[in-house]
Amino acid sequence: NNAEIFTATVTGGTVGPFFQVTRTLNGLGNTNVLSPGRRMSRNGAFIAFESRATDPKSNAAPAGTILGTWVYTIMGDTFNEVGTRTPSTDIGRFPTFTDYDGSLNPSSLVFSSFFNFRPNGTFPDTAATVNEGLNPDFSAEIFLTQVPVSSSNTFTRLTNVTLFTSVGGTRAITSQTRKRIAFSLGGAELGGSNPDFSVELYYLITPIITNQSAAVLSFFTGASNMPVAAATPVPSPSPSPTPTPSPVPGAPVGLAPGELSIVRSTVALAQSDAEFTCVSVIENCVAEDLRTPALPVELNGVSVSVNGAAAGLKFVGNTSKQINFVMPIGFPPGLGTVAVNVLDTGANTDTLLRGLVQIVFAQPDIFTTSMDAGGRAIAFNITNPLTRLPEPFNVTSDDGTGTQVPTKIELSVTGMRFAAVSEVDITVGTTAIPDANILSIQPNRQMPGFEIIIFTLPASLAGAGDVPIQVSFVRGSTSAVSRPAATAPHITIN
Repeated sequence: NNAEIFTATVTGGTVGPFFQVTRTLNGLGNTNVLSPGRRMSRNGAFIAFESRATDPKSNAAPAGTILGTWVYTIMGDTFNEVGTRTPSTDIGRFPTFTDYDGSLNPSSLVFSSFFNFRPNGTFPDTAATVNEGLNPDFSAEIFLTQVPVSSSNTFTRLTNVTLFTSVGGTRAITSQTRKRIAFSLGGAELGGSNPDFSVELYYLITPIITNQSAAVLSFFTGASNMPVAAATPVPSPSPSPTPTPSPVPGAPVGLAPGELSIVRSTVALAQSDAEFTCVSVIENCVAEDLRTPALPVELNGVSVSVNGAAAGLKFVGNTSKQINFVMPIGFPPGLGTVAVNVLDTGANTDTLLRGLVQIVFAQPDIFTTSMDAGGRAIAFNITNPLTRLPEPFNVTSDDGTGTQVPTKIELSVTGMRFAAVSEVDITVGTTAIPDANILSIQPNRQMPGFEIIIFTLPASLAGAGDVPIQVSFVRGSTSAVSRPAATAPHITIN
C-alpha cells in the first residue's frame, strides 16, 4: 500500500489498460510524490515526480528520506534523476514541463527549490564556495533544466528572489514556453509593492534573448523631460556611509518608485511605435484599484524591468527611440539595473539592452502642457467639489455654498508617491506656500505614474500674475527639486 504512480490509456469512453510506473516499498513515509497539477508532458511521453527511492522500479524501500526529482519516459519505461539529490529536505518542487515544439515535445523542466544549485546541478559544500552556486542566499527560486534528462544537464535560475525571508513553495504554472510562468510566493518584495510580505501571485516573463546591444540607455523624468544624471556601478568595497549625491535643479540624481519615466537610446526600442490606449467604455482599464498590474508589462513585444521587477508601459517607440514607463513601486533607494527587451517578430530577434539608474526616495516633477521645459502646469481650482476650473486662479473662490474661501489647487506631479505632506514644499513665483496650506499628497490611482498635491493659495499671492511653480522634497539629509524657476511650468494668479 505504498503510494505508486500509474498511467492509463483513455480511448473514447474506455479507460485502460493501466500500467504501474513506480515499484517501490514504503520507507519512513510514502516513497513517491506526484504533486497535484500537470506532471505529464502534453504529448504524454514524460512524467515528472519526486521519489525517495534510488531506483523507482526496484521494488525496494528507500535508503534515505530525501526526495529526488525524476523524469519517467513512458515509451522506454526508464527513469532519470534530475541533478544531484539535495543534501536535506527541500520545499515542494512541483516539477513541470515547458518549451514545447509543434509536436508537443517538451525540451525543458522547471522546478522550485531553495537550494544553491551550481549550473551543473551539484551543490557547494562549504561556506567558502557558496558563491559558486545560483542561489547563495537560499531563497525560494524557480530553476530550469533540459529534457530529456542526462548526466550533462545544466541548470538555470529563472527567478531572482533576494530576500531570505521568502516562505512557502513557488509552484510554477508554465505556458508553452519558459517565457511566461505564473507562481505564488510569500515573504518577499519583488518590486510590485508587498509591504506585508503576504503570499501573492506573480507573473514571470523570461524573454528568450538572441543578442545583446551595447547601446547606452539614458533616463528622463516623465512629466517634464528632465535628464537624469548618469548612474555608475557601486564601487567594491562600498564606502561607509555611502555618499548621497547633491541634487542639481533640472538635473535629477535619479527616479523615484512609481514615477512616470522615460528611457531613450541611440537605437530603436520597438519594432514599431505603440501606445497603450484604454479601450473600455465601461471602466478605467488602467485603474490601480481595479487591477494589478494597472499597465501592460509587455507592449508590442517590448518589456522593461528594474532590478528584475516589470515596469508598466505607456509607450514604446521605434522612430523616437524611447519608452515611457512607470518605475516599479516596491524598491528602496539604491542603484537600479534596467533591462529593456525588444522583440522583433519580423526579424525573429529578441534584443536585450541594459543600463543603470539611481532609485531615490522622491524626485518631484510637475506635469506641464509642453511635457518639457516651460508650458502651463497641469493644475485646477477644485474649491467647489462639483467643478474643476482651469487657470487663471483667484486667491479666493466660491466653495459651492456662495462662501468665498482660499482657493484650493489640485496640482498633478510625479515622483512623489511615498512622500508625506510634511516632506513637501511648494513655491509659487517667489512665495513659499505655508506648510499649513499643503493639505494632501496622494497617488492618482486612476492614472498610474501620477500623484496629486492639493494646497490652498495664500492671500499674499493676489495679483502675482504669470509665475513659475516648483515642488521640492526633503527627508532628513535627502532632498530633491522639480525644474528650476527658469524652466519651470507656470500658472496665472489674478
